[in-house]
Amino acid sequence: MKRLISHIKTEEIKKILLISHPNADPDAFCGLHALKLILNRILSNLEIEIFAEGLSSLSEQIAAELNIEISAEIQNFSPDLVILFDVNNVNNIGPISEQIKLDTKSIIIIDHHAAPPNIEDYSPLSVIDDNAISATEIIFDIFDQMDIQLTPEEAFLILLGMLYDSRHFILGSLRSFSIVPKLIESGADYSRAISILRIPMSRPEKIARIKAAQRLEILEIKDWIILTSHVSSYEASACRALLNLGADVVIVTAEKKNEVRISARSTTRFYEQTKIHLGKDIMEKLSSIINGVGGGHATAAGCNGTQNAKEANEQIIKILESLLQEINNNNQL
Repeated sequence: MKRLISHIKTEEIKKILLISHPNADPDAFCGLHALKLILNRILSNLEIEIFAEGLSSLSEQIAAELNIEISAEIQNFSPDLVILFDVNNVNNIGPISEQIKLDTKSIIIIDHHAAPPNIEDYSPLSVIDDNAISATEIIFDIFDQMDIQLTPEEAFLILLGMLYDSRHFILGSLRSFSIVPKLIESGADYSRAISILRIPMSRPEKIARIKAAQRLEILEIKDWIILTSHVSSYEASACRALLNLGADVVIVTAEKKNEVRISARSTTRFYEQTKIHLGKDIMEKLSSIINGVGGGHATAAGCNGTQNAKEANEQIIKILESLLQEINNNNQL
């Protein structure tokens, strides 16, 4: 980050656009705002805009609770620098991506998903750590290493993002647990954060989960239980629900006119025993099939595109079968 700060100063950057993925979740939304607050505080004469192609329902609740506004569109703003946050590829930020590619001189990525190929070619100053539980965790690390003390508001935003992406630290690591006391020392209110992140499940989301269960198909591959299903929306929520039924891997597809979204989840046990990374080994390989992009984490990943949902699902199963057969063959040697 010191190189980034130096880059901003030496290149006389005056306008920065902070941007994340569509339907920005609390890790993305809170991280964007925390990053804006910190950069505005440590660097003078900067004009910073935040943009995301829509917010999740929980992010909207947080925005209302904290009185935070985020741009729904970017007009008459030509940034000198774009920082992609909680997203590792400019193609994953929605329709604005083409404008960003054409108009932007410099792109920086801050993310906890696996780095895309050839990232050094177009974003040499990026900070990517796929061992981090959340993207907001990376923000803390960056400024902690620079000995920059967080304000209570900044610390609270980072705590919200970490709590959300770690599922209230069910997925926590020693590193993430060690950060929380420091955030509280900086003024973050842990009890309030827990309270804000509680939101009743909406009726449409409940129905999507039930329909996903009604439509599920069960496959057994090398003693692993694989579930597939389809819904019109809330595919990530449906994935989580089906995984809790006892599956090892779940694939849920949402398809509308000219839009295909596929969400995948696996258990930690599945990843630890097979080392199959849903983001790298599966979702990234679907880009050409769905005419879009895919990626994510070892146990949670997804892809977004415009076509061939059925073909993409068939390819996912083929990849899983091939990888699991290879693992089985190796174990017999």
